[in-house]
Amino acid sequence: MPKSLIIVESPAKIRTIKNIVGRRFDICATVGHIKDIPTNSLGVDIENDFRMKFVTIKGKSKSINNIKAAARKVEHIYLATDPDREGEAISWHVAQMVPSTTPIERITFNAITRSEIESALRNPGQINQNLVNAQFARRIIDRLIGYLLSPEASRHLGGKFSVGRVQSPTVALIVEREREIKAFVPEPFWVIKANYKKGEDSFIANLKAGKITDEKKAIKIFESIKNADTHSITKIEKSEVKKNPPPPFITSTFQRAAFQTFGMASKRAMRIAQGLYEGKEISGKHIALITYMRTDSPRISSEGLAAAKDQIITQFGKEYYQSRNFKSKAGSQDAHEAIRPAHPEITPDMAKDFLESADFKIYKLIYQRWLASQMKSARYDKVKALINADKTELEAIGLTLVFDGFLLAYGRGMEVAKEKEADKRLPELSEGNLLQLLEATNDGKMTTPPPRYNNASIIEKLEKLGIGRPSTYAAIVDLIQQREYVVEIGKRREFQATQRGEQLFDYLKEHRPIAIDYKFTAEMESKLDDIELGKKIYTDVVKDEFKVIEDAYDMFKKSGGFGMAHKPTARQLQFADRLSTASGKEIPAEALTDSKILSKWIDEIKDDADLPPLPPSKKQLLYAEALARDTEMSLTDEIKTDAAKISKFIDQARKILDQKLSSSKRAFTINYMDEGVEHEFDKIEILDIIDEKEKKAVGLRISLKATKWIPRSQIERHSEQVLTLKNKWAAENVYVSAKSSGRRTFKKSYKKSAKKKTTKK
Repeated sequence: MPKSLIIVESPAKIRTIKNIVGRRFDICATVGHIKDIPTNSLGVDIENDFRMKFVTIKGKSKSINNIKAAARKVEHIYLATDPDREGEAISWHVAQMVPSTTPIERITFNAITRSEIESALRNPGQINQNLVNAQFARRIIDRLIGYLLSPEASRHLGGKFSVGRVQSPTVALIVEREREIKAFVPEPFWVIKANYKKGEDSFIANLKAGKITDEKKAIKIFESIKNADTHSITKIEKSEVKKNPPPPFITSTFQRAAFQTFGMASKRAMRIAQGLYEGKEISGKHIALITYMRTDSPRISSEGLAAAKDQIITQFGKEYYQSRNFKSKAGSQDAHEAIRPAHPEITPDMAKDFLESADFKIYKLIYQRWLASQMKSARYDKVKALINADKTELEAIGLTLVFDGFLLAYGRGMEVAKEKEADKRLPELSEGNLLQLLEATNDGKMTTPPPRYNNASIIEKLEKLGIGRPSTYAAIVDLIQQREYVVEIGKRREFQATQRGEQLFDYLKEHRPIAIDYKFTAEMESKLDDIELGKKIYTDVVKDEFKVIEDAYDMFKKSGGFGMAHKPTARQLQFADRLSTASGKEIPAEALTDSKILSKWIDEIKDDADLPPLPPSKKQLLYAEALARDTEMSLTDEIKTDAAKISKFIDQARKILDQKLSSSKRAFTINYMDEGVEHEFDKIEILDIIDEKEKKAVGLRISLKATKWIPRSQIERHSEQVLTLKNKWAAENVYVSAKSSGRRTFKKSYKKSAKKKTTKK
């Protein structure tokens, strides 16, 4: 019987799907995108209706050959890439390269389950060109902004900087918050409270007027309460308060909850969720545990609603169940349902023994949030007592939990519980009761600046502004750290803008404000949604957006396609200054503002046969002096005045120092914490550990050139022999960086090591 072929993105899905479809289908994977715009050129023909040039992504030839070979052997092809814009574009590229005579259809599923896949195979469709066009528009606009504006910024600032449609506004938010904090002027205020006793019970009452901003007034009120002849209850108000469950997770709320609950960065949380979606080994079977994790809709399918009802009644009783529907926010795509368990019959407790610790935490978080969304509200009895101390009014509020509702599944200690859920009871009080004043307090405080953004709050802010989409948040937050525009600091792991981040922000604000215009970026997202819905033509949108950076393209063409601004780099100017000193010739004024003219002048001076030795740069000289001290080599005045000779000296000294330091290398252990238990991860070789109090990181000196810096926020403790990180992810990151810095072939040894350490008995 002739087979059909299913083509997916991730190889990890193959085994899970194979368990469902059996031998009826062959399955192969693209392993992500297979084609893209080239990295070494603009790749967009602006004069020809913004046509893109696609090339095979490096390393993807093997995947393409496998797909072509498999396609030649079957009579039907199903494109089953991820159900989003990027997945649709990947399917479009695959369709261009398989035999045109073979029938090709598109299928999508929100979860890798038997019911979803069988339904998709019974109801196949065609590639949604609107989705493809929306992805093309996003890719073109991102390329134009990045490729045209990044070199411009780099030339102006004298270093390597990148500008991005979503990345730059994210950096701007963090820089603006940092400056808001620096400009903040604290103001004093006073909080007045009274500790009362009624019978054997005591409780706290607050001044009804709230905080006081005038010190003299605060003292007067405080003295009035302290010296009052009587303290009596003037009014009792009783009411019931309900706390409703939160909706099931969408991508952004999931990422925030993972950070707030476990301190897990969004990139890591999404990587774990991806693994749960693709499938895990449970009781000998490869099973998908959650539905698709890139979504902005809190909607639950009818199948998911029915399963939630069954699980709630089974686990907690029918008195806890309440059917609920949650509406998507305006502007949401609503293409996929909320993140929920794909096989609800597999409870977290059942899966625990088969999952890594982090996988289990995320699965439990998703499972409990989904259950809670279909449960009754938590109910509290609220008592508010008004107290009179002579002429001053105070207020005491008590809350008593009378029905835990959804909190039984999710809430206590979780992200949703912003306030403590413990009872805040008041003693039995009645109007006219006299109270005994135990103590009155008048605490002077200062207003505090707004907090810095962290991984959770920056995603919340981006979502609120309409910047980016579910699939981009994790990548953007990770990217701005990789490019050193922001760093995480402190126990709360807040983002602080670096000098590089502030430099880029200042440049963009002055020269390219559109790149950090929140409204422009958000409107761009809406236009992409309109393309997806067929309301706009993608080339029209691209043309419209291109207008704001058209002048950068004009500069790009004038400079031969290699740069967009003519201003020389700082390094170019420094080198020209040294040439000027050596030759005695002044740099032309026009060359100081045009890199092409300056480059031509530099070449002319260098070709002069009578040019005396070029003096070294300050950086060269300082480096040579440091090497001379470390190696005890002689650095003569003759060498100090000749760039060529000092360069040769540096090469020789480095070889000597490398040999000297290599003999000093020692074994160093990397450990990590997991649920309070310390585990050994692996060993590396280091020269030294650098721990200076004024630095915000601890350094592992791997070689003469390389030092791996680890933020103190990731470190549990360290000694001269051992570094213990707060989680496994941090240990992996240090290990990979250290091995790479040590110039060793790393990938194979790392995979082997990781496999050995994570295998369960």
